[in-house]
Amino acid sequence: MRDALIEGLWSIEFILSDNNLLSMGLVTFQRLRVFGDFYENGRVLGGDSQYYISGTYLIENLGLSMQYTLTHYAGDKHLLFTNVNHVDILSSGHLDVTTDRDVIELKTQIKNINEKLKLRLTRRVRAT
Repeated sequence: MRDALIEGLWSIEFILSDNNLLSMGLVTFQRLRVFGDFYENGRVLGGDSQYYISGTYLIENLGLSMQYTLTHYAGDKHLLFTNVNHVDILSSGHLDVTTDRDVIELKTQIKNINEKLKLRLTRRVRAT
């Protein structure tokens, strides 16, 4: 079986449209299924000191999509999320075979919030 495309431990940064950092934490990608060279899916789990992340990811033909929920569990809520305890998020992008896959940037849309975000993933530990 080939190496997973993104399985492992990653730092995660949510970046606002003005390039200011919104939040930073850690996530793990846990591969569940692999079909061929460029198709896999699995779970995304992680968080920071105020929110935890739970969801799924799919890689198909080098396109990466993530659907996950960001849930508040401690401390003050971020200004974007003051009226809710959890938000549904969709992030997507392309894994270019000529690009370093240890840093991935994805377009991100938060359901019911118009703010455009960028998500930056940086690999910290490869799965063995």
